[in-house]
Amino acid sequence: MLARERLREGAEDLLRQFPERYRGTGMEPFVELDRERRESVTKLEEKRRRRNEISAVRGKPDPAVLEEMKALKDEIRALEAEVEARETQLSEAERGIPNVPHPTVPRGKDESA
Repeated sequence: MLARERLREGAEDLLRQFPERYRGTGMEPFVELDRERRESVTKLEEKRRRRNEISAVRGKPDPAVLEEMKALKDEIRALEAEVEARETQLSEAERGIPNVPHPTVPRGKDESA
C-alpha cells in the first residue's frame, strides 16, 4: 500500500504515468476524501484550541462562557465522529489503489499482459 502522502502529492503523476493501472481504481475519490478529512481535522483542532483557551481562564466562568463550552463540547463530538467516518472511508478507498510497479516490469495493455 502506498503512503498517503505519496498518494496525495503524486496522484496526478501516477494517473499520467500509469493510466492503464490507476484509471478506475478510486484515486480521484481518495484525493477528495483525504482533502475533506484534513479539513475536518483542522476544524476539530480549532475547536479544541478554543476549548483549551476557555478552560485556562481562572475563576468562575460566567453563563455565556458556560454556554460556549457546552456548544464546543457538542461540536467537538460531532467533528470527532466526522473525522472517524472519513478515516474509515479513506482507508477503504486506499485499499483499492494498487502499488507502483517496479521500473523493470514491462508495461502491458491490462493486468493479464
